[in-house]
Amino acid sequence: FQIFNEKLIKNKKSLYKLRDDFAKYYNETRILNMPLDTYVLGKSHTDVKFHFCYTTERSLDRLGRIIGSKADKFGVYYGKTKSENDYKYRFTKKWGNSTEEVFNNIKHSIVDLIEAGKKRDLKALAKNKISPMFKGKILNVYYPEDYLNVFSDEHLDYFLVLFNLDNPKLIKSNSVYKRE
Repeated sequence: FQIFNEKLIKNKKSLYKLRDDFAKYYNETRILNMPLDTYVLGKSHTDVKFHFCYTTERSLDRLGRIIGSKADKFGVYYGKTKSENDYKYRFTKKWGNSTEEVFNNIKHSIVDLIEAGKKRDLKALAKNKISPMFKGKILNVYYPEDYLNVFSDEHLDYFLVLFNLDNPKLIKSNSVYKRE
């Protein structure tokens, strides 16, 4: 088992470095000053070191998967929908009424999430409006030793059952508590 574990760590060494570099790069100031096109999926990002959503979802995929759910999990994105073929900024209404308002609220929520994660404030983490999968990925990127890299409720429920922790209260609870 130890040989397998050492090989796994060696194979993921570059991913661990990317994760650590990303978390250092996106400090509070850089997050709050981040331009919209550096955050959203659907826009090119050749002029920045890290694209926030692309890096968390795609580049760090092997450290926990959030690919497969809709882009609206990020709160705002650039793209089209099944019913509308034109490319434009699209956002989730829970964040506000304009792209600018939504993006500003999301940036503040990301900073709040990272701060609450550092303090292990589970109530604040659970109340944060960031989508559960994206929230879990951000927490795992910034605090990999403290937050599990399993993000879907279905998978969390599977592991709760597997480890005989599947009491009715926990199964119905927020994913933050399930991961804990």
